[in-house]
Amino acid sequence: MAKRKREENLRLLEDPDLRRWYNSLCDGSKVTAENYLRTLGLFCARTRTTPARLVAMDDRSRDNLVEDYIHHYRNGAAPVALKAIKS
Repeated sequence: MAKRKREENLRLLEDPDLRRWYNSLCDGSKVTAENYLRTLGLFCARTRTTPARLVAMDDRSRDNLVEDYIHHYRNGAAPVALKAIKS
């Protein structure tokens, strides 16, 4: 199962904009880049969205989605997801 999720996260990097974001993070820390990619993949799976759709959302819709996610997952992945989304 972990391999499948890793493959799904690597598939996110097919998007040139996301690949650029990831590479930029890697310039600072490969560990951080991997963690943010994994966290973004989990966020997108849980919210049934994609990074491209997240970026295309109007501010209010995106803010509401993120706030709902933080509220629902506040004791788990939410803090790191927020960092990944903001980056």
